[in-house]
Amino acid sequence: MYNEIGVRTNMLRSIEFRSKFVKQIQNLPEETQEGLKKVAIRFVNDENDDKCLDILWRMTYDPETALNMLGISIENDAILDDEAEKNIQIPYVLAKNFRNELRTQRKKIHPEFMEIYIPDGCKETFESFLKESADPILATATCNHCNKVYGDFTDEEISRILFLLESPTEANYFGGIRSLKFGYAQAVCLKKYAYHIHDYLEGLWYEKESKEAGNMRWPLP
Repeated sequence: MYNEIGVRTNMLRSIEFRSKFVKQIQNLPEETQEGLKKVAIRFVNDENDDKCLDILWRMTYDPETALNMLGISIENDAILDDEAEKNIQIPYVLAKNFRNELRTQRKKIHPEFMEIYIPDGCKETFESFLKESADPILATATCNHCNKVYGDFTDEEISRILFLLESPTEANYFGGIRSLKFGYAQAVCLKKYAYHIHDYLEGLWYEKESKEAGNMRWPLP
């Protein structure tokens, strides 16, 4: 039997929050702490890695919406009384902490979670992106998105997007990010990493050219 988020309800694996997170939520009402744990248990037992990464990514650029999807609302949000009664409520400052805890707990049960394909020519850029952002969710979700949408563009379009991304003008590199089918809120979150996105996209382009060159059949002498 499965519940509404694709979890086999008779096979749920339990979790224990890290002591660091326990300290961060220790002043919340006990029922709120228990509610957060129930949400985390459903999350780590969900069988869809892609969906879970999408939720963590949304918690990065649009935490209120993402938390509402999990049955949590931000304290003092303008929500209806009946919604407030149904939702767990937490302070805004805990949103990112909870996001990080969800990632950590899921990785314990699913070590392969967030392990995406990174082409050889993009690995150095990806590692630099991880280091500078100090946010594996942001870096992984961004590169995963680029992997998925790259094939939708012609070489000419990719060339134009690369030109925009390496521009020193915010309007240009922001437009370059948006051209890669990132939403507005996502692009706002990513604009300080435009050059990482540029280098990753360029790596994807070189990989494609290398494969195409390798597949060419040269005439016999």
